[in-house]
Amino acid sequence: MGNINYSETEFLKIKEPTVLKSGKTLPCIDIAYETYGKLNENKDNAILVLHALTGSAHAAYHHKDTNKPGWWDDM
Repeated sequence: MGNINYSETEFLKIKEPTVLKSGKTLPCIDIAYETYGKLNENKDNAILVLHALTGSAHAAYHHKDTNKPGWWDDM
């Protein structure tokens, strides 16, 4: 996989209520994500991979605490 540093699961906390298209409101949202490698100077080497809201944020090997495969590794 080249020169990839180990990733960590990080969290973005949205504390303000979020109104959904259905009209329902989520009081707060915790979004888990992982990053792999480094963003280059032009910031054009990023790839955003999305999954189901209830899925794991661990997409691929190289997690800091484990070397377990992520959900993307079988793709």
